[in-house]
Amino acid sequence: MTLDAVGLEVMGHAFASVAEEMGLVLIHSAVSPNIRERRDCSAALFDAAGEMIAQAAHIPVHLGALHESVAAVRALAPAPRPGDVFILNDPYTGGSHLPDITLIGAIEVDGTVGGYSVVRAHHSDVGGVQAGSMPAGAREIFAEGVIVPPLRLTAEVERFLLANVRTPETRRADLAAQRAAVARGGEGLRALAARYGWTAVRGAATDLLDYAERRAREALGRVSASDLTATDWLEGDGVDDADLGVSVRVDIADGIFRVDFTGTAPAARGNVNCPLAVARSAVLFVVRTLLPEDVPTNGGVQRAVRVTAPEGCLVNARHPSAVAAGNVETSQRIVDTLFLALAAGGLPVPAQGQGTMNNVTFGGLGARGSGLETGWTSYETIGGGQGASRGAPGPSGVHVGMYRGAGDGVSLAAEDLCVAAGEWWSGEVDGRGRRDPRVRGARADGGEHSRRATAPRPPWRRGRARRGARVHALERRAARFQGERVARTRRRVARRDAGWRRLGRGRGRTRTRRQTMMWVLVALIGLVGGVVSGLFGVGGAIVIVPALTLLVRLPPHTASGTSLAALLLPVGLLGAIEYYRRGQVNVPYAVLLAAGLFVGAFIGAHQAGGVPEVALKRAFGGLLLLVAGKLLLG
Repeated sequence: MTLDAVGLEVMGHAFASVAEEMGLVLIHSAVSPNIRERRDCSAALFDAAGEMIAQAAHIPVHLGALHESVAAVRALAPAPRPGDVFILNDPYTGGSHLPDITLIGAIEVDGTVGGYSVVRAHHSDVGGVQAGSMPAGAREIFAEGVIVPPLRLTAEVERFLLANVRTPETRRADLAAQRAAVARGGEGLRALAARYGWTAVRGAATDLLDYAERRAREALGRVSASDLTATDWLEGDGVDDADLGVSVRVDIADGIFRVDFTGTAPAARGNVNCPLAVARSAVLFVVRTLLPEDVPTNGGVQRAVRVTAPEGCLVNARHPSAVAAGNVETSQRIVDTLFLALAAGGLPVPAQGQGTMNNVTFGGLGARGSGLETGWTSYETIGGGQGASRGAPGPSGVHVGMYRGAGDGVSLAAEDLCVAAGEWWSGEVDGRGRRDPRVRGARADGGEHSRRATAPRPPWRRGRARRGARVHALERRAARFQGERVARTRRRVARRDAGWRRLGRGRGRTRTRRQTMMWVLVALIGLVGGVVSGLFGVGGAIVIVPALTLLVRLPPHTASGTSLAALLLPVGLLGAIEYYRRGQVNVPYAVLLAAGLFVGAFIGAHQAGGVPEVALKRAFGGLLLLVAGKLLLG
C-alpha cells in the first residue's frame, strides 16, 4: 500500500467522480426516454489490465458484467490502440442481452492505452421479430435482434446497425450520447494524470483494487457458512409452461464467496436463459449487500467471488439460446434464490423481492404518410418491491435488485409516444371543424368516410364497436394531452437560460422576492470585489469566485467564467470567451458584477490611502485565511 486512508478516500472519490460524470453526460445527452428518464444505463472506468477502477451507481446487472466486455475487446487482434472506440452487444462475447449496447473507449495517456471508459445503455429496439427486441416466444437469439460482436466503431459499423433497427434516428442519437460519455471518461482520467502524475494515478488505482479486495475478504472472513442451498423456480419460459428450477449452493470460507449452480435446469427453449456473465452480476450484487457501505465497488471485490455453473444450463447458456429475458427475469430470480440460501444460514439478508423487472414493450410501423413508416417502439419496466429485512420494512413500488432505474410506466410510455401523437394527431380538428386527414378514418380531402357506406354490424359485434369507439376517444384525448405537453416542453426549453429567466425576461415572468434578493447579493459581491481590488491591488476574482460558489451556489466553472466576464481583464478576456462558448458564463450576473466593480474599485482605492501598510497586509492575510478556511472546511 502506498496510499494512506485519506489518500485512498480522495483517489477513490476522484475515480468515482469520473464514472459519475460519464453517466451524467450519457443521461443528459440521450434522446430516448429509456435512457434519459428511466436511466437504463451504466458507466465505469477500467485500468489498462481490464479491472474496474470505479463505477457509477447505476444498473447492477450491467456493472457486474462489464469486465467481460472489456476482456473481449482486449482479446481482439490487432490489440486496441489509444483512442479506439469499440461496440458490442453479443451476450456470448461480453454482452448481457442484445438491447444492451456497450461502447468501450481505449483511453490515450502518454501515447499508450492507459485504461478504458465503458458505457452500456438499453436501446428500446435493436431489430428482431418484434418491436422492442424482447420477443416472449423467441427460441433463438437471432429472433431477438441484430448481433454485434466486439468491433471497432466506424461509420460503416454504425450504418449497418442502424439499417437493422426500427427507430434509426433515435438509435443514432443515443449512440452519439454514448460516444460523448466515453470521451468524457478519457478526459477525466487524463485530467487526473495531469494533476497527480500518471505514475501516481496508476499506483492509486492498484492500491484501490487491493484495498477493496482486502476489505471484502475481511468482511466475508467474519462470516462462517458452508453448504447453504436453495432452489427457486421460474414459471415458464414464454414457450413452455413447465417450471424451471434455479439451484444454488453457497460456501463462504477464507474470505471467498463461492456459488455453484449445479442442479439448475437445462437451458430453456424460450428466452429466459442467460450467459454466465449475468449470473456473476447477480452473485456480485448479493455479495455487495454483505459488505460495509464504505467498501469501494471495483474489481477488487470481484476477486473475492467465485461462480461456477454447468455449461448449457439455464444460467450458463450456450449459443444460440435466446437470452432477452434472462437479463431481466432470471437475474432477479438468481438474487432471490441466493438470499433464500443465505437466510437459511442465519445471515442478515432481506426477504425475497418481486423476482422480476415487469417488462412492457410495444411498438409497430406507422401508417403511410404518418412520418413513422420506419417504426416506433416503447420499453418500460414497472417497479415492484423488496422483502423486509431485520432492520426495516421492504420498499414498495420501486425497482429493486438487479435493476435500479427510475421513472414510471404511464408517463414514460406517453413520452415515448408523444412523437407519434404529434405526427398522427397534431391537428385533430382543423379551423372548419373537419378532422385532420392524418387521423384514422379521415379522407385525404379532409372529409370523413360515410358510415352508411359500411354494411350494418351484426348484433354480436355492436358491443365491440362501442368499445372500439371508446378506445379511439381515449387515443384522441391522449394525443391532445401529448400535444399540449410537447408545447409546454418547447416553451420551457426556450426559457432554459437561468440568468435571463431570473432577470424576468422570459415570457413576462415577474420577479419574486427571492430572485430580487439574489440579484442584490450578486451586486454586493461585485461591490466587495471592487473594494478588495482597490485596497489590495489584486483582481476582484479572489472574492468573486468563492462568493459565487459558496453563496450564490454557482458551479465552480460557471463562477470562474462569470468572474472573468465581469472583470474583462486582458488576461481574462480570452478565457471569458472560451467559458462563454461552453455555456458557462452567467451574463446577467457578469453585468451586475462589472457594475459593482466599477463603483467598488473607486471606493477601495479612495480608502486605501488612509489605511496603514501593516494593517493592510494583516487584513489581506486574514481575508485569504477566511476564504481558504471556508473552502477547506465547507
